[in-house]
Amino acid sequence: MFRSTCPVRAFAASCLVSLTAVVVQSAAATPAAVAKDRYLQIEVLIPPGPSSQLLARDWAAVFQQVGHSPTFRQGRSGEATTLEDFELRGEQGVKVVGLLERDGSIVFRGQKFGPKDDVELTAWFEKLQKYGAKGPPHEHPTWGLDEQQYEDVLKRLRKPVDAEPDLSNPMKAIASLDVQSDFEVKFTVAAAKLAYNAPETIGEKTPDVRAFSRGTALAVALSQFGLGFRPIVNPAGGYFLQIDVGSERDNLYPVGWKDKAPITTLVPAISKTITVELEDEPLDGLMKIIAQRLQVPLVYSGHALITGGRDVSRIRYSRRRDRISPFRLMSIMGSSQKLGMTIRTDETGKVFLWVTTQEDSSAFERRFARRPDAGTR
Repeated sequence: MFRSTCPVRAFAASCLVSLTAVVVQSAAATPAAVAKDRYLQIEVLIPPGPSSQLLARDWAAVFQQVGHSPTFRQGRSGEATTLEDFELRGEQGVKVVGLLERDGSIVFRGQKFGPKDDVELTAWFEKLQKYGAKGPPHEHPTWGLDEQQYEDVLKRLRKPVDAEPDLSNPMKAIASLDVQSDFEVKFTVAAAKLAYNAPETIGEKTPDVRAFSRGTALAVALSQFGLGFRPIVNPAGGYFLQIDVGSERDNLYPVGWKDKAPITTLVPAISKTITVELEDEPLDGLMKIIAQRLQVPLVYSGHALITGGRDVSRIRYSRRRDRISPFRLMSIMGSSQKLGMTIRTDETGKVFLWVTTQEDSSAFERRFARRPDAGTR
């Protein structure tokens, strides 16, 4: 196991292998979390009719109970629910426009509350006051970045990996990929504890990330230790990379993207049949053969597979002699062995085969189904 002689309190300052700017923080202690609470401008659109007036009166009492006084009014033609940030005289605010339904509930953007949901309503309002319309960065699909910031981050993360990275522990991986030249690095408390006790080596499946752009390379490297990162805006300028514990189910930056091009265009060999005959063969050996046939790099999510009980070097696989396409074989193996085997691309469009757990692969499909256009070509 990797052991440091530095005391825990000095960990961020001197134990992170020359990353002098690294800070340890809680997952929710992002820049937005320490900002002054925002003002909420709450409006509720009510349908015409006396019953709606009665419902609005009842809701006014609920809002008063949770400490807010919304404006109830009839909506204009075509008006919809709204959730957006605004600034007035230097003060930050959130405009929240909801719709009173005839069943007595109020629908906001992505939320629905009944008259008895005062606790849930209070918690949601407090989250809006603290983080704004986008919500906490660790919950937001683009981690609180607006479109321009998202493009800028992707541009920085598509830079090539210039030197051979050191993947012996998370701190050395971060340092060797030179991300601190574009980002300030912050570890959550949970990530710092895990990184502090990381194995000295991640074993024989240590991935070769030199062929990838920096964003995918860092995501691959950190995933081997059960870690990942989120790009978060720095109010003082630039961006943080928040290192956190988790996998693709935890709203971390993804390991690669699903390209817009058809998979048979990206990897023509994936649909061409090959002869397969296997008798109690290690699963990882078969995966290597598939990657070779497809002429793409093979990368494992070592930590997720092993902790999920899917160590592919120990799983044996048999199949009678047959002609089958790599695509179909990957699908059968994934279903029978509870694996996710997907063709992905890095930020520049380089193709690779990623192997992880079925749960993580499904989470990726839900969250990042396509590689973004911005700053990737």
